[in-house]
Amino acid sequence: MGKLFKRGRIWFARVPKRGGGTKRVSTYCTDKRAAEVALAQLEREALDPTVAAANRTTTQEILSDYYLSRARAGRAADSKKFVFQKSKHLVRLLPQYARDIDHARASAYVDARLKEWAVAPVVDEKDVVVREGRQVKRTTVKKELAVLKATLKLAGKNKKWFGDRDAVIPELDDDHEDGERFLTPWELIALASVLPSRRMAIVAYAAATGCDAQAIWRATAADVAPDRSTVQIHGRKRKTRERPAHLPLVEQRALVDWALRHADNREGEGPLFAPWVNMRRDLKLACEKLGIPSCSANDLRRTYGSWLRQAGVAPQLIGASMGHADSRMVERVYGKLPADDVARLLAERVAARDAERALVRVGQTMSSTGTLVGHTPDVSEQFAASGAISGGAATARIRLENAEKRGAQGRNRTADTRIFSPSSDIYEVPDIIGTKRAGVGLRGTLAGSHTPLWSPADIAAYRASEGLPPIPANLTAYAAARSLVGGAT
Repeated sequence: MGKLFKRGRIWFARVPKRGGGTKRVSTYCTDKRAAEVALAQLEREALDPTVAAANRTTTQEILSDYYLSRARAGRAADSKKFVFQKSKHLVRLLPQYARDIDHARASAYVDARLKEWAVAPVVDEKDVVVREGRQVKRTTVKKELAVLKATLKLAGKNKKWFGDRDAVIPELDDDHEDGERFLTPWELIALASVLPSRRMAIVAYAAATGCDAQAIWRATAADVAPDRSTVQIHGRKRKTRERPAHLPLVEQRALVDWALRHADNREGEGPLFAPWVNMRRDLKLACEKLGIPSCSANDLRRTYGSWLRQAGVAPQLIGASMGHADSRMVERVYGKLPADDVARLLAERVAARDAERALVRVGQTMSSTGTLVGHTPDVSEQFAASGAISGGAATARIRLENAEKRGAQGRNRTADTRIFSPSSDIYEVPDIIGTKRAGVGLRGTLAGSHTPLWSPADIAAYRASEGLPPIPANLTAYAAARSLVGGAT
């Protein structure tokens, strides 16, 4: 066992050294009890070289090891970027040496980060706040602690840090709230009246394809299938984000076609869209001008999932098309149904179930009486005409059969606003942005037709007759509808 002795005010110790014998080392302590603790550590280091190496390991070194392990595991570029960005704050505020990271230091890190600005406020020369700042959110700090915990786990495996990582990480509540905002077709039409066409092309493309915010700038004309049925998305957050996005709705295909005709690079090779540096700010200002809730690039992505979910597409299929590993993100974030849609779908499912049960009961009765012997007419129409089934159940049954005949494209894709109504194999839009007298369909309208549109008074009267809430006057402006039809400037 080592021996302590004092030289002036400092305590020294003699500890074993490799090859035999002892060596004199300073404990850098003036208090004897502190010197005894330091001596115990010096003895452990002398007996186990691994402990000595771990005590010399820096925080930056173990974070670098973790980053390299992500690259070695083949993680996507955005995943590695995430680790790098979080590591910068950890290196800046945590102790220099990994051995000094404990619960107290991690708690101090949290307190320091929550006092910092994520976006600093802007003041003018008179110290008047021009733009409000935004402090770091708890969600952000919690992600940084997750990186720290994973780093300490790897450092323990590499024998560069000894301790209980669970005891180090402080408890922190998450202040993140999943967004619910998505855009309706009317809002997209309105945005086209206030945004330049090359910017609106970006909005239309993102809403129609559900691509990640960064994937927008990697899009090329070659990514879009000739029939607009699929678009290749070049996401980099994880491997599943490099995927084909399927566009089963005619609205989506029309929007992509419009975006291609108004993109910055609509003819040449390379990226379709030029960078939009102030996208968040410009979208916010455009929404304020129209009097609608603000939206972001992520809300455009949510629009894709919400439209498909309202069209009755299963969440697992939407998740695969959006680049998710399963359906959880769709059910929780990107395809969360509004309350009125939940009520509508529940009513439809119950009506369909009742129709099925009624058909079975009446069918059994007719079979037992010999009515169906030798001839089987269209039972849905027969039962409805004879009154054997209640009107609601018969209507629901016939609606289901018609939907099956039309396929997925025959359903109402935008039930939240009823802007588009199904008719044969296309969506006619006379009720809102077309004219029934001319029989103009959505595909033809968005392709550039200049058929006269209904006036705002016609639109208001239609929505009132259907029991729909009125649209704000600035959304029904003639220019707003005309712009997406082909007159955007």
